[in-house]
Parts: sequence; structure tokens; C-alpha cells
Amino acid sequence: NLFKKLMNNQIEKWVDEWAIEDVDNGYRKINNHINFLSNVLFHDYQPTQAVAPDFFTRLEEWLNNAHTKDDKKTLFRLLPYLFYVGSKEFNSLYRVAYNEVIAKWILDVENIEFTNLNAAKVTLDNALLRTWICPITDSMNINSFYHINSIPGEVDYRPQWYNAGQTWNTISGGLVNYMRANGVNKLVLMEDFVGSGSQVEQTLEHAISLNLGIPILFVPLIICPDGATRFNRLQARHPELTYSAVLDLSDSCFVFPAPRIGEDDHFPNVRELVTRVYNQTSGGVAIDAGKPYTPFGYKRTGGLVVMHSNTPDNSLPVIHHESDTWAPIFKRHSRN
Repeated sequence: NLFKKLMNNQIEKWVDEWAIEDVDNGYRKINNHINFLSNVLFHDYQPTQAVAPDFFTRLEEWLNNAHTKDDKKTLFRLLPYLFYVGSKEFNSLYRVAYNEVIAKWILDVENIEFTNLNAAKVTLDNALLRTWICPITDSMNINSFYHINSIPGEVDYRPQWYNAGQTWNTISGGLVNYMRANGVNKLVLMEDFVGSGSQVEQTLEHAISLNLGIPILFVPLIICPDGATRFNRLQARHPELTYSAVLDLSDSCFVFPAPRIGEDDHFPNVRELVTRVYNQTSGGVAIDAGKPYTPFGYKRTGGLVVMHSNTPDNSLPVIHHESDTWAPIFKRHSRN
């Protein structure tokens, strides 16, 4: 605690200075909140474990991106709005995904009744043996999902379905033959986080195009409003598909490019800042010329979401993007 206090000394000085200048305005309360979150949540952020594990060191570097005191204040006041999903929270999402979404869907598909609880449990376990639960991308930790929920299964292979058509065409006759050989009669596809859903939609369209003749369930653990709209429409077009998210994010988790009625009073300041410093944040990458895409991230989503495993590129680049001229607070681990 003493070490952290010493590392946090500059931040404490700024907070005291700002509180005096603005007659507090909540800076000390925010600082206490951040100190609490650094201990219970922020410490488990995986992409910084090897190179920058100390949160307060990253925080000081992040605030020093700002060239003015007002910009420092805007960044500092943004922190309490982050929707951080820690490892324990993810374990809870895994359990809810299975118990409240997948198991109930199987009960409905198989017409299993709970008139006899023991018989229903045996029937559900048997149905699970013919249910293939797979990730769409490698960001969904499917093995942890299986372990936490103690799910039985005879189909042990759990491939990523993103670009599945390209990788499976020459393997054992492809996906269809594999499922038939293993008696699969239900398919569940999962993803940890879905933003706009454009890439995931392509994967689901591919799965549907295989004409498997079996019901398909898509379960995102966390989804943004644009993605929810997209998959509700997709479900309406394809009767074999069921879409059910575990957690639908509200508008309060986003700083949208244009003002919205009822948005938080601080969001206009954030919107102005991220737009103005985009060249610095991106390191000179033009808007839509590549990562980080726009001042509001991929597809202009404007997310405030940070997951312990990574930060989605749908979140604000000022949070996660690293360049020669910008040090992020929660650096995103990118594939390239």
C-alpha cells in the first residue's frame, strides 16, 4: 500500500489541486473510487501483466497525454464511467449463459418437462451430449465456460466458427460430416463481446447456409445496442436461429458521435476531447484508414467497455490505443 501511495503521489497532487480550484467537484470522490477499483478489478487486466502491471503508473502516463489541465480533468473524470468486466464477473456471465439461456433453450427444444426433477436432469444431461457448444472467435474462452459449468459432452472438439468454411472444407469432409458423425442435433455458438455484429453475422449466415436441419442458438455474453438490433433482425429471417444475449449494454456505456437526449453531463466534454485529439491518439492514422478507425472506435461505437481479457476495438481509442504519441490506460492486445 505504501508503494502504491508513492506511485500515486503525482495523481494525488493533481486531485488536491483540482479540488481546490473547482471547489472539489467530485475529484476526491473519483480518486477514492479509482483506488478501490484498482484493488478489486483493474489489477487483473491481462494485456498489461507482462509490461505494465501497475495501474497507477499507467494512469499517470495516460493523464500526461493531455496537454492542458482541463483535458487531464476530462480524462480523469471519464474513468468512473468505464464498464469494466473482471474475471470473476466473466465467471458469473458463464454461469448465467448456461443456466438461464442455454439450458432453458435445450429444455424448450427437447420439450423436457420438470414434472420429475431427477428425470429432467438426466434428460438434460443426455441432450447436452448431442449439443455442440463452440466459440465464434478465440476471444471467447470456451474451455473456461465448460469447466465452470461442469458441462458433460461427447463432442470434445470446439473449433472457432469465424471463417469456419475456409478451415473446415478439407478436414474430414467438413463441418456437416463431423456433426453427423458425432450425432450433433443442436448447435450453440458463443462470443464474449459483440459490438456492431457485422463480422459475427457473416459467421452465423455461414452456419445457416450449411442447411444442417438442426436448431442453432447464438449467445453473446455482452452485446452493444447495434449488435442486438442486427441479431433480432437476423433471428426474424431465420426460424432455425435463436438469439439470446446474457447482458445487453445500455446507452450509458457509450459516448456516441452525436449527442443524445438524456446522456450524462460529462459526455459532451469527452466527445469534444476524443475528436480533437484523435490525430495524437492514432499516431497520425486518418479516420477510416485503419486502426483505431475513428475517434469513437470501430464502427463509431463509442464504447466505454473494458474486459479483463482485452478492450474491444469498439471502445474509445483514447482508452486502449497505443501510438508513438499516446499512452493508453488499458492497452488493447491486437492480432496485428
